Amino acid sequence: MRRYLGEDPVLSQRAAWVMSKVACRHPGLMRPWWKKALQRSRRPCHDAIRRNLLKVLECSGVPEALESEVLEACLGWLADRSQPIAVHAYALTIVHAMVQRYPELEGEFKAVAGLLREKASPGLRSRLRKLGL
Repeated sequence: MRRYLGEDPVLSQRAAWVMSKVACRHPGLMRPWWKKALQRSRRPCHDAIRRNLLKVLECSGVPEALESEVLEACLGWLADRSQPIAVHAYALTIVHAMVQRYPELEGEFKAVAGLLREKASPGLRSRLRKLGL
């Protein structure tokens, strides 16, 4: 995790891949690192750092203590057209899961999903269909 959180861009992106593989199999190992990992992904960084963190959040679930921060970050990345398709796809799935728990978020989520659909790639359109959007 020191490499993932570090400033060396190459080591951080490589460590992000390792982190995602380990954390998806053993989600409990991320418990002490969630806050710092989320902060790291919100700073300017390589796409792999953000993508792999979102992958872990998708497979292990969002910690209850960080739900609002994760929601804010994911909606921001969904609205940012410069983010890669994988970031949009993972963020969609994470926010969709949160909307299932908190239906009052549905309006905002559908508005963002509608904006994405306008210029979505085939992969993103597929993810939107799978989520029923």
